[in-house]
Amino acid sequence: RRLRISSNEARAHCTNNLHRLYLNPGLRPVAPLLAASALNAVSMLSAELTGRIAAAGALKIEPGDCSRLSMIRPELLLESSGATHRARAVDLALREGRDEDAFALADAWAARAAGWDARELARVRLAQRALRDARLR
Repeated sequence: RRLRISSNEARAHCTNNLHRLYLNPGLRPVAPLLAASALNAVSMLSAELTGRIAAAGALKIEPGDCSRLSMIRPELLLESSGATHRARAVDLALREGRDEDAFALADAWAARAAGWDARELARVRLAQRALRDARLR
């Protein structure tokens, strides 16, 4: 139903059902921020446009295509006030099954960090949802 990126602070191994993304060593401390901020409308629309539709409408992004995803630059995330708090709020919303709240939090954070216009971001979110809904039908 949505892009799923998580940080693996435990450095646990996973099966080949998941793609593992490795960050440059200097970016590892911002992995939780990148994972949470990836739920912004621009990143999620980028995933819909980059990914391939697999069985039952699952969105599959091949490892070689990951570099084409639009993500907020880590330094912008770090410079935004309360970045760690924002990432935790997004994570908590997801853990509680409140995806829409997580998206709204990520969009507000993206607008602030990257200087995006909130109304334009809302339009991008509508486009992302339309593609997602079409994929899941």
